[in-house]
Amino acid sequence: MEGRKRDQVVTLIFLHVETKAPAWFQSAKELYFKKISGFVKVEEWTIKSPPQQRKDSSQKVSQEAQKILAKLIPSDFLVLFDEKGKSYDSIAFSSELQKVFERSPQRIVFLIGGAFGVDSSIQERAQWKVSLGKMTMNHLVAQIVSLEQVYRALTIQKNIPYHNE
Repeated sequence: MEGRKRDQVVTLIFLHVETKAPAWFQSAKELYFKKISGFVKVEEWTIKSPPQQRKDSSQKVSQEAQKILAKLIPSDFLVLFDEKGKSYDSIAFSSELQKVFERSPQRIVFLIGGAFGVDSSIQERAQWKVSLGKMTMNHLVAQIVSLEQVYRALTIQKNIPYHNE
């Protein structure tokens, strides 16, 4: 963020497959969107998953990929939260995110795929693949974890007392 020119504004976009969300999730999501918006512009984008059966999961993943790719523009920096991505501690994640900011993208898109993962076209499009941990987690939990870690990274970059070592 510090290397950016004053007239350049980055937007962080959190993109995910739409799911029915309970009140606890809405409250937590709103809290982190408000906190992140103190640093940068932030948006949420959702796509609807096609209604295929479980046995048609590969078709579902393919159709989700088409919807995801349709939302992206070539200059977007795509961060894929994926169980096969690289694991980071919070300091290292913050440092890597700072490097992304220094590339001066207009939009950084953080993606959590659908229940069956993402298509190879999304894997190939992603410039950075990040694991949230080895355990499988519910999509709503993964979204909150990703929001919290991005917020934590931003506070680390600005030396704001939030992260304790």
